[in-house]
Amino acid sequence: MDQSRHMTRRGFVRGAACAGLGAAMGVVSEAKAGLPDHRSRVVLVRDENLLDHRHKPQPRVLLSVLDTAVCLLSGEVEPVAAWGRYFQPDDVVGLKTNEMMLKTPPALSAAMRQRLRDVGVLAGNLHETDREAYRLLGKCTALLNTCGFKSHWLSGVGGAVKNYLTFVPPDERRNYHGNYCANVGTVWSKPSCRGKTRLVVIDLLRPLFNGGPQVNPNYQWDYKGLLVSTDPVAADTVCLRLLQNKRDDFKGERWDLSPPAVHLETACREHRLGTCDWGRIDLVKAGWAADALV
Repeated sequence: MDQSRHMTRRGFVRGAACAGLGAAMGVVSEAKAGLPDHRSRVVLVRDENLLDHRHKPQPRVLLSVLDTAVCLLSGEVEPVAAWGRYFQPDDVVGLKTNEMMLKTPPALSAAMRQRLRDVGVLAGNLHETDREAYRLLGKCTALLNTCGFKSHWLSGVGGAVKNYLTFVPPDERRNYHGNYCANVGTVWSKPSCRGKTRLVVIDLLRPLFNGGPQVNPNYQWDYKGLLVSTDPVAADTVCLRLLQNKRDDFKGERWDLSPPAVHLETACREHRLGTCDWGRIDLVKAGWAADALV
């Protein structure tokens, strides 16, 4: 059965105001996401006007898409209240971004920082990095995991789960490359990041569906979306299906990702970081619906 459903922002606000959706949504941290009876909510929001003719994000549209996504995830009507479900004014927040390959757009970083400041987080308590996460984010009390999504020759795909590899010092990262990075999820058990992830934001503005991590623009497309969740495995699982469907559409036949993304299975079954079972993922979609592929 297809667990996805499409919702407009207007319909969401009306429904939330009347029915109090916040309590019904059951948002939890990644530490609980692997429990057998848990269902994970993933929200995908797209806007046809999100990118300009140069493939650059429009800041106001991007903030609106981000607000819609976090509101739909949290059950709150107002964006600041929605962000307040995940972050508190006294938090020291680490933004784990991407600085290489599919770089986190500055406009997305700015939008997330704006909402964190709106919640009351002090500017001095906001720390953003990629390669230096092991050194700079360990003392943070809360993490915002944000990354692009791409095919990857080592691990099948690179997304939210693999994004935390840089919590490991550079000379140790090769230790996680065996068996298609199957055990990269063990990084999440390190004290520097264990239990701290409050929100996952995946940049689906222009995903990469072949090659990678090096970016070949011939295998990118303007998807114009953001995906949010509190479950990194469920978020990656939805994006994995998106990439596989795009590959099949591109070739006109089945075009399997290689290697397979086995690290998502182990992150779910062994490390209990979240769910990779499609039947336990509640996918909510809003906004531009053309060629959604999931």
